[in-house]
Amino acid sequence: LTNFLPSIRVDNFYLVVFTESGETTFLEMIANPFKPFTPEAWGLIVAGMLLAAGSMAIIDFHDDEDFPYEASSYLWRIGKAFYIGMFSLMSGASTFRSSSLASKVLSLGFQLFLV
Repeated sequence: LTNFLPSIRVDNFYLVVFTESGETTFLEMIANPFKPFTPEAWGLIVAGMLLAAGSMAIIDFHDDEDFPYEASSYLWRIGKAFYIGMFSLMSGASTFRSSSLASKVLSLGFQLFLV
């Protein structure tokens, strides 16, 4: 949305989790956002992100915008693609710059994964 237009409709979502009364430690406060999903679900999310990162690093091998260095290794490219994927996951939109048809199709699949 742009800053100069008002929203037409706004949907408010609330995440309800059970809390325990008493003293909470710092580690418990850090773990609270991860409680709504099981560790298996988080493992599947990370596996999907690694699959998308590996695919994007291989398909967009000649992409100079996301991967500006020619002599970079696949491990570095997968790491950067994983970072871009995690940034996309947290922002709710794909931040990959797709240059070829294959990368556009992969980016569309990744965006559906984000939903």
